[in-house]
Amino acid sequence: MRKFLTNKKALSPVVATIILVAVTIVVAFAVAYWMVVIVGEYQISGGRICGIIFGGTPNDSDNVIGIVVESRASVDILEVKVNNITKPFNSKSLPERDATYLIMINNVGWVSKDRYRVEIIASAGTIFGTEEAIAP
Repeated sequence: MRKFLTNKKALSPVVATIILVAVTIVVAFAVAYWMVVIVGEYQISGGRICGIIFGGTPNDSDNVIGIVVESRASVDILEVKVNNITKPFNSKSLPERDATYLIMINNVGWVSKDRYRVEIIASAGTIFGTEEAIAP
């Protein structure tokens, strides 16, 4: 039995320590990446578009589109697009959490029975939300 224990080889303490530190660093990076993904998804989903309201009369250049949005966090809006065309709008910020807002887009010139796609881009360049509706 004594001879068996003397011939046994093991890792040196230095090599074991290096392997342990390397595994710890890899696990730390994996957890950090996972947290960044979770936080990023939360920030991207700062709210949603609840609906689109068409105001005015069809084929009138003075008609409006109202976008009803619900914010889960404070969001700064960079741009609003209607059918991939950037439009000026009335509010650049959704300052409160768990609130409902109406974003007005004037002079859209919507046409009855046409499909409209609205996209809101947040200040970070992320898409806050998209919604499609058919004008009445």
